[in-house]
Amino acid sequence: MPPAKSLPIAPELVDDAKFAELEIGACLAGEQYAQVRLHGGVSTAARTADVEFHETVFEKVVMPRSQWPGLVLCDARVALCDLSNADLRDARLQRVEIVSSRLTGTSFCYAKLSNVLFRQCKLTLSVFQNADFKTCVLQDCDLVDADLCGTDLRGVRFENCDLRGSRLFGAKLTDADLRGSNLEGLGVDAADIRGAIVEAAQLLQLAPLFGLTVE
Repeated sequence: MPPAKSLPIAPELVDDAKFAELEIGACLAGEQYAQVRLHGGVSTAARTADVEFHETVFEKVVMPRSQWPGLVLCDARVALCDLSNADLRDARLQRVEIVSSRLTGTSFCYAKLSNVLFRQCKLTLSVFQNADFKTCVLQDCDLVDADLCGTDLRGVRFENCDLRGSRLFGAKLTDADLRGSNLEGLGVDAADIRGAIVEAAQLLQLAPLFGLTVE
């Protein structure tokens, strides 16, 4: 019987209806913001490094191809946003919910994610190389051709996700729960996937990793 999994701790957003409104384009590098509701967009390739957001709501924010290296999100909700091809390398996310957002090609390289929930997000071609996940869940997410090489995914739950063609070479997958997800064409070594949790139907998709032919 697989071990019980912990659910991510929800963001602490007390009375967020009273948060101050802030245009995302007004945020400055190296600054800290708290109890704000962000909206609007930033120009393509805009760079804002080492910004911290605490108790923050991002709603319908549009910032494709923008650069936010070293971003800190603590107790945040991100909903209906477009962060496609954004640079979020070295980001630190703690108690964050990301819902119904576009993250196609977004880079989370070397990011640290703790108690993070991704729900119904477009994560095709996203890059999580060498990222560290702790108590995280991905629900109904599209991860086709995503790059998760070298990522620490121990104990992460993938619920009804599309992982076709995604690459997990060198990833840590002990107790990662892949049940219910599409694993067709998964790029991973047999040694790396040992310890992951799968269901019987998925063994057909994983058979090529072990040199097996299923007829």
